[in-house]
Amino acid sequence: NILRLAPPLIMTEELALKALEIIDEAITETEGWFGY
Repeated sequence: NILRLAPPLIMTEELALKALEIIDEAITETEGWFGY
């Protein structure tokens, strides 16, 4: 599978880290559904 991101061209490091945290949580939760 492919996860494509289109972030804004200008973003703070804090906002980028928050976005990655949200993506990580979503992937972790989805993996749990499939027993990974």
